[in-house]
Amino acid sequence: MELQQVKDITINFILATPRTGSTLLASMLNTHPNIISTVEEPFAYNLYPKYKNKKNWTTETIKEFCYDFYLFSEGKLELQFGTKKDLETILENYKPHLTADIAIRLIYLCFYPTKDKSQITTIVDKQLRFHSCLKQLISFYPQSKFVILYRDPRDQSLAKFRMLERKDKHKDYYRIAHSWEFVYDKLWRLKSDIGNERFLEIKYEDFVSNTEYELKKICLFLGVMYNEIMLSSHEKFKEEFNLKKDQLSIAAQSRISLSHQGLSQKIYTDKVGFWKQGLKAEEANLIWTICGSLAEKIGYKKDEHFIKKYASFKNWLTFLSISKKRIMTTLYYSSPFFLKYQIKKIKYGKHFKNDDFSSEEFLKRTYNAD
Repeated sequence: MELQQVKDITINFILATPRTGSTLLASMLNTHPNIISTVEEPFAYNLYPKYKNKKNWTTETIKEFCYDFYLFSEGKLELQFGTKKDLETILENYKPHLTADIAIRLIYLCFYPTKDKSQITTIVDKQLRFHSCLKQLISFYPQSKFVILYRDPRDQSLAKFRMLERKDKHKDYYRIAHSWEFVYDKLWRLKSDIGNERFLEIKYEDFVSNTEYELKKICLFLGVMYNEIMLSSHEKFKEEFNLKKDQLSIAAQSRISLSHQGLSQKIYTDKVGFWKQGLKAEEANLIWTICGSLAEKIGYKKDEHFIKKYASFKNWLTFLSISKKRIMTTLYYSSPFFLKYQIKKIKYGKHFKNDDFSSEEFLKRTYNAD
């Protein structure tokens, strides 16, 4: 790919909460020949501050950049990324011209190694945490656009509750509902501060019931031509999964089976309004008590049998726990890069032998290491 073509690639983001169809949307967009759509790897935010002023890139700089990429990985590279050698090679090929902007775009081009990259013009990065640092992110990528994906909080809460149940993790409707309200309330306010024209709001319910129309809206917003091949993304996912299945760890296969089983099926609307059968009245009322005010602004309607449910003492204790976690998250995202870097080094550095890519533990984290 020509250098100018790499420079011209736009970087955009999907913002959502879990179980809103964001991975499905990213998978469909990724089948478009002009789009790479990645899932929940935060390097675009984490690496830019350290390398934004780096001018003379050497082989050692490239090795350090690759190290940092894997250090900050969320462990979701399987089925997405190539190998560390792919990344080092493409960076070396562009070494005389490297900047943070170019290097980060080249990372994106290492995702989905079997995909033809010759026509790529657009990145759409699906992120669930960037509401915490959106203004900083915009300062890094001032031309970026954002697709906000909503889902009825009662359906989203039930879907997330069941996912946590399958994973045998702690589940709590009070906590889940507060997460929905917190994320979308923050995005609602940021949208007004940053500029509504940079945001496109999509509802999960509209997306699954009128998929082609919604995809056309998204393509128009991103400045790419609509391509009907996106409607066959489930076939592409099955093909990619079958090709890589033997290379994936048992844990990865289990995670994909639990979290992304819908990617291999045609879109269906069975989960629209399924809270009416899956939630008890008191559970639905609790969720709407927390989320209802914002949900109605977005366009969702309360149930005619809704009765406001006040928090119990147990829920107030949960709220204190939620508040503590939010404070820690805010402190983390507002901290300087060198501090976050040291936190990561302390947490994961022990798995890196002599700060290179040779340790067995590190190679497991890179999944496709050669």
